Amino acid sequence: MPMLANEWAWQDISPVGFKPFPEISISRNILVVRLEAGGLKNIEIPASSIQLRLRHVRASYIRVNIPDPVRYTDEILARSDGVMRIFTGYETPASRWIEELIYANIQNVYFTRSDTRNQLALAGTRFRTYSSPKSVSLNNIFSLRVDDEGKYNVRCALDHFVRPQDTVALSGGESFTVKFISVTIQHDNAWMDVEGE
Repeated sequence: MPMLANEWAWQDISPVGFKPFPEISISRNILVVRLEAGGLKNIEIPASSIQLRLRHVRASYIRVNIPDPVRYTDEILARSDGVMRIFTGYETPASRWIEELIYANIQNVYFTRSDTRNQLALAGTRFRTYSSPKSVSLNNIFSLRVDDEGKYNVRCALDHFVRPQDTVALSGGESFTVKFISVTIQHDNAWMDVEGE
């Protein structure tokens, strides 16, 4: 959990021998799953894991695993013909900033029951054209592979702003156009695989 310390200064009027505490603003990355359906109130539900497959023009895929399905069953089933939206962003104790990553119609609801846990999953697809490509840099790269045909596969930390059709600049001066992004988010761990050429 990253911590951002605000700049602060101790004034000359401070009592001798007294040391102040600096003001600390805690910022953490967040992921929001919002369900929407006509005539019903929008709700946000927790997720134990999320998988995203983002493509240009072709179908993108979303799967959301709900860790406590019993608690949210009625709300989810009431919106099973609606839309799920995935937002990423960050929040502090005083504010929250989020941006929509992708949305899809809810097409399937899966319920898994076992001796150790119950889990409900929502899945859906949508077609989207990314018509405003941009140039981006990838940070925190875990692995980089280039095959004989010049196709790139980069695994890195989740970047909230990379989209299909963007041009990725690598530290060695190389670049490629993003064709496919696979995102995996599990609890506090998140990464993505970016493919292109």
